[in-house]
Order: sequence, then C-alpha cells, then structure tokens
Amino acid sequence: METPIHQERQTLSRVFFLFVIFIIAGCVLLSVMMVKGERIFDTIFLVIMGIAILILLLSMVMRVVVTSTELRFGFPFWRVRLPLEEIEIIGVEPIPLMAGIGIHFSRGRWVYNARLGEGVHIVSAGKKHHLIGSDNPQALFNALKTATISH
Repeated sequence: METPIHQERQTLSRVFFLFVIFIIAGCVLLSVMMVKGERIFDTIFLVIMGIAILILLLSMVMRVVVTSTELRFGFPFWRVRLPLEEIEIIGVEPIPLMAGIGIHFSRGRWVYNARLGEGVHIVSAGKKHHLIGSDNPQALFNALKTATISH
C-alpha cells in the first residue's frame, strides 16, 4: 500500500448530532405516549428506527486519501477511487448550505461531504464533476496539485 501524501477524516458536526438526538428523544417521547394507547408495535418500531438512524450517523465518517497514483474519497458505504492521470483539479469552492450533507447531486456535480464549508472541485474522466468536502481544502488542493505534477 502506498504512503499517503494527504489524508483526512471528516465527521458530522456536534450540532448535527445534537439535532438528531433531539429528534430521537422526541420519537421516544411519542412512543411512550403511544404505549398508553396500547400501540406497542408502533413504539418498538420507533425505538428501533431511532437506534438505527443514530448508528448510521455515527458511522458517517468521510475519508480522503491522496497518494502518488490515486485519489480515494467517500464514506464507508460508498467510496470512489480515481487515478490521478484521469482527474483535472478545478479549485477550492464553497459548499452551499442547500447542498446538504452526505453524497448527493447539486448544481451539476456530485458533492461528498460530512460538514458544510469548502471543498475541492475536480473533474474526472468522462467529465464527471465532484466536489469533495474537506476541513482543510487548501491542503487537499495543494496535495492534489503536487501529486499530479510529480505524476
């Protein structure tokens, strides 16, 4: 395995986790209220869904790795590997608030992010545009530039 030139982990923000915990607490409160109405299966379903959503969110860690030959990025359930000779680096760009969090298509490009802020815009073979979220987008941009120049 190659030594990374740049690597980082991006996790969901604490504010987002607090919001999710608030929603789950509301579901649990709703389920307790339903128990009094003898709807136990609805209660069990809500509690299980709340736990499943929390586990899913805790596993949402985006990783970005730049080596001398490739760029790897994505979440545990969806990763992308691109050879450096097949990408064009456009630059550092803001990730719009309306773009959201996760993997999605927004404004003509695929956005991969676990937080709002900035990311590095690249174009892969086939003219597919990607915006890769980063806590330090300038360092990611510089690592990609260095790796593609030396490649």
